[in-house]
Amino acid sequence: MAGASVSFGAGAQVLAVNPAATSTGSNMLINVKCVWYQPSKTAVLGFGEGADARAALMSLTASEIKGRAPRLVPTALDDTSTLSLRIGNLHIGTNEEMLRDACKDHQPWSVTFGEPSYPSTFDEVSQSIQERLSTKGKVIAWKSTESIKKRAEATATFQSIKEAQSVVSMFDGYRLPQLRGSRISLSLVLTVKIPVLRVLLQRLRASISQIKVDLQSEGHLDIVSCAPQTAVEYFTPLSIVSDSVQRLAKAKAAVEKILAGHTAKSGQDTIWLDFFSTPEGITYLRDLGTKHDVFVYSNKTERTVSLYGENEKVALVETALAKFITNTRLSLFSIHAIKLNNEDWPTGTNDLVYNELVARFGIQNVHFKAATELNLIDQVTILGTSEDADRAKWIVRQLNGDAIRAKSSAASEQAANTKDTECAVCCCPVPADEIYTPPCGHIYDHSCFTSQCLYADSPHDFPLRCLGAASKCTAILSLPELQSVLKRDEFDALLARSFTAHLRAHPTDYRYCPTAGCETIYSPTEDGAVVTCPACLTAICSSCHVANHEGMTCRQYKLSKVEDTKFAAWKKKTGAQACPKCGAVIMKADGCNHVQCASCKGHMCWRCGKGFEQSGDVYAHLTSVHGGVFGEGEAPDEWGQGLGGAGFVDFAQDDLLGNGEAGWGNAWMPAPDAEEDQLIDVGIPDEEDEEEEDEVPLALRDDGPVERLIDDRW
Repeated sequence: MAGASVSFGAGAQVLAVNPAATSTGSNMLINVKCVWYQPSKTAVLGFGEGADARAALMSLTASEIKGRAPRLVPTALDDTSTLSLRIGNLHIGTNEEMLRDACKDHQPWSVTFGEPSYPSTFDEVSQSIQERLSTKGKVIAWKSTESIKKRAEATATFQSIKEAQSVVSMFDGYRLPQLRGSRISLSLVLTVKIPVLRVLLQRLRASISQIKVDLQSEGHLDIVSCAPQTAVEYFTPLSIVSDSVQRLAKAKAAVEKILAGHTAKSGQDTIWLDFFSTPEGITYLRDLGTKHDVFVYSNKTERTVSLYGENEKVALVETALAKFITNTRLSLFSIHAIKLNNEDWPTGTNDLVYNELVARFGIQNVHFKAATELNLIDQVTILGTSEDADRAKWIVRQLNGDAIRAKSSAASEQAANTKDTECAVCCCPVPADEIYTPPCGHIYDHSCFTSQCLYADSPHDFPLRCLGAASKCTAILSLPELQSVLKRDEFDALLARSFTAHLRAHPTDYRYCPTAGCETIYSPTEDGAVVTCPACLTAICSSCHVANHEGMTCRQYKLSKVEDTKFAAWKKKTGAQACPKCGAVIMKADGCNHVQCASCKGHMCWRCGKGFEQSGDVYAHLTSVHGGVFGEGEAPDEWGQGLGGAGFVDFAQDDLLGNGEAGWGNAWMPAPDAEEDQLIDVGIPDEEDEEEEDEVPLALRDDGPVERLIDDRW
């Protein structure tokens, strides 16, 4: 999973994670290209007629012998009118028969060969050059291939640019003794490989080629894409090659800017719906991009939509996406009402339910509906999909069962009498055809057991345990048992959620590859070690968690990032803070200064940012250090201090109803005779109807302080 080997144990708990990403060198390939002349020899051809010599010369210079083009070597005594020709640039393996074949119909009377230009073999020269280069830097790789061509080539790979530059400066033009004084030529060749999605590269090829054209005027630069070895490979390595670090850095930055695209936003908010990661959503995005000639990429890992194309066309697609979200939000997300209290529900359980649902679905999607003077049952409404509603109902049923068990713990005899007929989760009688009994012997409603498995997704849910004996049963559900109850895709999804929950619970131990579209994980380090992603081959700085920043320390890189400064300014302006445990950015709308991170479930003090393991520790800290959970001993004004009459109504309308947020422009209340999921719109009065405000049954959230204000101010 995610490029790692994952071991699971009983209860679908993750036992071990071994990322495949391994430590390597730099993501820049630092080579020195070495070129030298291979040995050659000359031959003297004698002719009886000057005309034959001239005709043979024309045939020879138009031919190629063992990969080389023969050429006339002028001398003080020889010219085209003489009876002999001195021919040079001949491979040392050239023989008389080869020369006569090249002369065709004008054969020489005699052929005499001279000595090779130097006697050293290819391997001897290659080894000599490698040894000399090694005196100025560590050669970590040497590749040379003998050929029949005039020039021989070899490549030396170094670990640092400084060493490679020193080698070039010292030995370029060096007269090698083994070459009898002939020079060797050295040049620096730097290569950076960037993995690019194949479909994206096809769309951006023209833009990337333009970068090559723009920078070639400054010196050597080449940008080459390598064909994938198999048809199933999603990434294509894009190689940027140059002899200049500065030019290479320019080209790399330009390519990365193009590859980053434009993140679609609506105002300051990033545009995203989970719908965009479904096959239907991906099809919609592709069709929208085709219509406007823009490439649209849905990144489900980052939860962003990236746009590639001309600025004007990108703006059109961005506007269309914002409109799509506005127009379809209510069709994708419905309002689902769930009953809360019953006669067995202990006092205070509503708070527990509300807080758990907020942690799962977000405060903007959960609203508490208090019972009115009509003595209706309290409800909580969830804004989301039908799957979200099912999950919310499962949470309520589970907490309901916990509350009933806790309330009846004192009546152990009654519990003993009913434990064989009631579901361990919901405490309801189980029909005979719906009974499921794990090895520990407790009774489950089959749907409750599967729901426990299907909705387990937080670190606290694993390992999965039996909930029997008032949740005191310590039996862990085995993997074979889970496999026997769940369908194959449900079982695989359970393992995937357990793995994701494990990653969330260990945010400092694992990070995702920064390459767009790659979901491989690696283990961070503190020493800046470079790891290579096994999926897309990106070299990653395991401290900064970005593509390796060649030539800069982690500190230098962070100081060079302008976006970091902008992000810090945004956090300061909005009051957002980073979770002290996992680093996730958190914004607090209201409430006390105890905050629980929705990502890693860690607890923190909003006043000073200190992290805690338990919520009780935060409250004790707030009281002793900061003088109270809200401020200096008192609840702040946003909780209703000093509000009265219409002031409280305005506060309730703006804060509890989302201040006109899509889908919540009206207050909702359950109809007196409605079914569980039926609601009626009671509306919010216009300004001209202010005299009727007292009759409007606004929905209030049961958050504690608001609950206490209901009697005093409502």
